[in-house]
Amino acid sequence: MLGTLADPTPARSLTTLPYYGPDGTFREGVSHVRWLGSDTLVYVAERIAYRAPCKGCPLDTLRTGMEIALLDAGAASPAPQAVPATLYASSVAPEGGGTANAIFFTLGGDSRVFRRVLSGATDSVVHDFGAAGIARDVQVAGTRLVAVVGGTISFAYDSLLGYAVQRDAGGFLYLVDLETTAETVLPGGATFRHPALSPSGKRLVAELVSSGGGGADLWEFDLP
Repeated sequence: MLGTLADPTPARSLTTLPYYGPDGTFREGVSHVRWLGSDTLVYVAERIAYRAPCKGCPLDTLRTGMEIALLDAGAASPAPQAVPATLYASSVAPEGGGTANAIFFTLGGDSRVFRRVLSGATDSVVHDFGAAGIARDVQVAGTRLVAVVGGTISFAYDSLLGYAVQRDAGGFLYLVDLETTAETVLPGGATFRHPALSPSGKRLVAELVSSGGGGADLWEFDLP
C-alpha cells in the first residue's frame, strides 16, 4: 500500500500478495522495502513456508528471499519486475545520493556484499566478511555500510520445500568504512537483526535478539 504520512487511510494498493514469481511459484511476502529514486520501490520478494523443526514442535515461519524486485509506484498498474541473477537475495539497499541506478545486496549463504549497476546489470563485490560468516541486512549511507554477519544462521537446501532456506536467529552488527574497508563490531558479544541506518550514517537502530532467538528490545547507537 502507498499512502501519505499526513493521511495514510486512503492508501493506494500497489500490488497484491501472493503473486507469481519468474519461476512460476508464489511470492507470499516482501521485506527490505526501500525507495529507489522518487517513484520506484526495491524489495526482496519472498517465499514463506511453515515447518515444524521436530514432531510435535510448534511451526516455524521460514521466510526465504527468492529475488530482488522493482515496483514502479508511479505506474497506473504497477507490476513487480525481478532483478536478474539475484536468486536467494537476503537483503537489498539503494545506493542513495539521489541515484536510482545502483543497489547493494546480499545473498543467502554468502559472506559478500554486492553492488549492482541496474542499467548495465553489472555486479561488483564491495566487501567480503570472509570467515566472519554469512552477511545479510545490509544498509548503506554514504561511505558507511552496516550489515548483520555470522551468529546463529544456516543456509541449506530443504528437500521437502524444494529450495534452499536460510534460518536466521541473529548475528553480529558490523560497521564498515567503504573507503578503507575497516571493520568494527558493534557492540561485542550481543546479536542483532533488522538494523536501520540513518541517512546521515550517524545513528543506527537494531533489534536485539534474546537468548531464546526472539526479539527483545530496540537498541540505538550513536556512531562515530
